[in-house]
Amino acid sequence: MGTGDRRGKKRVPAEYKVDCIHAEDFIISLSRDISADGMFIRTENPPAVGQKVILKFSVDGLEDLELAGRVAWVNTSGDRRDHGMGIKFIKPKVAMQREILQAVHKVAVLEGVA
Repeated sequence: MGTGDRRGKKRVPAEYKVDCIHAEDFIISLSRDISADGMFIRTENPPAVGQKVILKFSVDGLEDLELAGRVAWVNTSGDRRDHGMGIKFIKPKVAMQREILQAVHKVAVLEGVA
């Protein structure tokens, strides 16, 4: 089963600075894409699958978002640009999901991605 088959929601390409806190460690990285229920974060040293993380990021007008997530999968092989981890958000509020997607889609349309 491919990665896309496991996702509940469509991901939109989006590059945002993301602070990822896990098990007393801290990663500052960039996202590759985002959906209502998760995001991919680029990193050479992802935490283990199943580990809980706290993500802090801002999305076009939505400042200092903080969401809990769990590492759903990691990729550390192949092209280094594809190294990172898929994060599934843990019980995000529906209103927050909606706001994130509206902001991401607005940026995608402005950048000609959508």
